[in-house]
Amino acid sequence: MKKALFVGINRYPDKQDWLNGCVNDVKLMYKVVKQEFDFTTFKVLTNKEATRSGIINGLKWLLRGNKSGDILFFHYSGHGSQVPVYDRTATEEMDGLDEILCNYDLDWNEPVRDNDLGNIISDVKKGVHVTVVLDCCFSGTGLRNWKQTWDCAKSNIMQPGPEGVFLRNRYMPPPDSRMIEAEIDIDDDLCFNTKAKRKPFIITDMNPGDAVLISACSDKQYAADADFNGRAHGALTYFLVKYLV
Repeated sequence: MKKALFVGINRYPDKQDWLNGCVNDVKLMYKVVKQEFDFTTFKVLTNKEATRSGIINGLKWLLRGNKSGDILFFHYSGHGSQVPVYDRTATEEMDGLDEILCNYDLDWNEPVRDNDLGNIISDVKKGVHVTVVLDCCFSGTGLRNWKQTWDCAKSNIMQPGPEGVFLRNRYMPPPDSRMIEAEIDIDDDLCFNTKAKRKPFIITDMNPGDAVLISACSDKQYAADADFNGRAHGALTYFLVKYLV
């Protein structure tokens, strides 16, 4: 079985958080996986449908009944952000922050963390192939299953793109109080540093499934919402589709 879940959020409750290309990303990627890769089963969540429970239940739907030979696909296009770690993630994050997907009804105290996504996706059987595409800021550790390097990367917020292309980052700033609670320092390259000793990311031998993450950026960078010849898209989705077809 070839099964896909798509999430795209342009319209968040606060108008200042609105994006332009996320729903277009969903429509474009849906067309590609259906026509070019023969997927047959789909679930699409856009804007108000893409609540925390909607995304979590959608991921569980995607994994439900998976068996050897299945090909599963998850595409998220929207804002990403960071929140302070909590008890279960405190030993895994050197910078004291968890990366998150920004669902429509975002509660900063209970977001969709990269750990949540990684834990759900890890429930795949031997012989199942999962591809996850995250077109959002801070997405590089979305599955929490690879060893991260801690090299700093310059931010690309609101930089001009190629001629005819306008970029807007897909970062939703958390309330100031949330960042204060993290008790971190921010250096000149916008990299988060603490003196905490970091343990390696979890790479488990218990999961025999095959999961691949395609992310728009590292866990320290912004992703771009861009205008390509008059049509808005996420830069990752746009160029990924150009490569695929």
